[in-house]
Amino acid sequence: MKKRLLLFCLWIFPVAAYAQKELPLEPAILECKYVFVMHTDTITRSRVVQDTVLQRIGENISQFINCYTFILDTLEASPQDYSKEILSKIHNGGFRHSIISNVNEYIYKNYLSGKTTTMSQEFIAGFYFEEEYQPQSWILLPDSTRQILNRECLLATCDFRNRTYFAWYCPEIPISDGPWKFFGLPGMILELYDTNKDYHFVAFQMETENLTPVTLYNFDEEEYIQTDRKTYINTQYKRRSGVATEEIPLLRNLYWKGREKNLTSLSPQASSIRFYGKGLLNPVDCTVYAHL
Repeated sequence: MKKRLLLFCLWIFPVAAYAQKELPLEPAILECKYVFVMHTDTITRSRVVQDTVLQRIGENISQFINCYTFILDTLEASPQDYSKEILSKIHNGGFRHSIISNVNEYIYKNYLSGKTTTMSQEFIAGFYFEEEYQPQSWILLPDSTRQILNRECLLATCDFRNRTYFAWYCPEIPISDGPWKFFGLPGMILELYDTNKDYHFVAFQMETENLTPVTLYNFDEEEYIQTDRKTYINTQYKRRSGVATEEIPLLRNLYWKGREKNLTSLSPQASSIRFYGKGLLNPVDCTVYAHL
């Protein structure tokens, strides 16, 4: 009864009203970790980032997390100042992939009933946007099989946001989910990639015991600001292209935590951790942002 009441309250009150560091939503039944490789410059294919990402799945809700982003967000939210320690590890290569990663969003499927919710604190403040929670239009290719994690997988394909994707899914795992925003197949997706493998997920670990619940994270404990997918993508593209903050509509005259926010208002700890290496990318390939 308490669980139903909690979910009912979460569906009524929007993400913006959520102001708690960690809010368990429901027990997890599966965690699947993937190696994620992305070409951030899909034109010259000269820059590649690699991350470890996690899909945590409950009975009704699932969440997608970049493990490196989660580590940094957790450290930044700690009352202890880790900035010097982290910067030393950055220079020594210990946090290299986490800092150059381009995946900073937390994605929740069906957290708000019938919606996919994307949350991010990349842009000085916390923003979120919602999309319809709808599966991709998959075409099953049952004559193709392969082994992933010692399990037999079948192939499916779909067109999604101007790209053709291929998914190897496992009917032995009757969970209709997968990494990032993909789901809707008769089995868990264990590998996913587009035609050119600009985006490539490969599962390397699955756990079903002693799992962390599907959890809503808000490390700043402040209300998130609602936007839309198009505005968010345009802001990300401009921010990473080096456009001045005052020239970006979403960030201009931004108020958060009761005061005006800009890059210079960040604490030394926050600026050293969150924005180190996440500024200018040159050249910037705008097609990279279409995947969101």
